[in-house]
Amino acid sequence: MRHIIVEVSDIPAAPPLVDRRRTPDRRAVWRGGRRDSDWVNRPLSGLANLKARQRRANALKKARAMLSVLHLW
Repeated sequence: MRHIIVEVSDIPAAPPLVDRRRTPDRRAVWRGGRRDSDWVNRPLSGLANLKARQRRANALKKARAMLSVLHLW
């Protein structure tokens, strides 16, 4: 037997959409990391300054290592 639809109100409403995932969509919220603006707004000499700081830090580490070998630190 066929169901005959007489009025639009006879059509049952669609079931509500339910998120069935165990965890929500991870892309909905920004969770940290680099944004595009971080790369665009970076100073031009930023990378050179970083390398200079790393060289100074390495020199300090070497000096501490030498002092510890000489038992002066």
